Amino acid sequence: MKINELLKIGEMVEVEISQNQSYEGTYLSKVTDMDDKQIFFSLPTEKGHVVPLRKGEKISINVVKKDGVYSFKGNIIDRSMKPYMHFLMNIPKDIVRLQRRNFVRIMLNLVTTFQIYSISGEELSEEIHKGVTINLSGGGMFIASTKKLDYGTEVLVNFKLTNGIECNKIRGMVRREESIKVMGGEKLGYGIEFLEIDSRIREHIISYLFELQRDRRSKGIEF
Repeated sequence: MKINELLKIGEMVEVEISQNQSYEGTYLSKVTDMDDKQIFFSLPTEKGHVVPLRKGEKISINVVKKDGVYSFKGNIIDRSMKPYMHFLMNIPKDIVRLQRRNFVRIMLNLVTTFQIYSISGEELSEEIHKGVTINLSGGGMFIASTKKLDYGTEVLVNFKLTNGIECNKIRGMVRREESIKVMGGEKLGYGIEFLEIDSRIREHIISYLFELQRDRRSKGIEF
């Protein structure tokens, strides 16, 4: 994939830092400008403070797309606070496609509602079913529900994040089914892959999960 097909101005990306122990981790950034030689990214922040990226530092940039996560590495060639906080990287020569499992997946319980599509995938049932998420990522979720779903069933999912962001009309497909033990007994568990999701909603989910991950990490809580 070419870089101009992968990135556009305003695209949210993940900045992964692994060679500096003082601020090792993954942070959110945004593409602010690009030309045929360089890409401009906003400097990431954490808890209101700018992450002190350094000129010459090697980092990875991860970009979430519908078919997976794409990644490239490079060095920061410059950084500046004017006219806005940003850093520059050269256009990468190599872009690698990662698998969907590389989405950050967080254990999280959210009330979920869903409707079921017909076998043809064209008609949507009016009946609304309920479930609870066991975990969530930018690429899918695992839910517990009393409703029986078959492998390959397509559903329309709605849920709200604890920060108030509503994630509605996400089309997904059941990719895994298993029985799970929950409080009060046993329920059916389903791994659902997101097939059609608004890019802004996906960005909200990823941003929310990263913030949750950082908060849990700072408290020593597994995620």
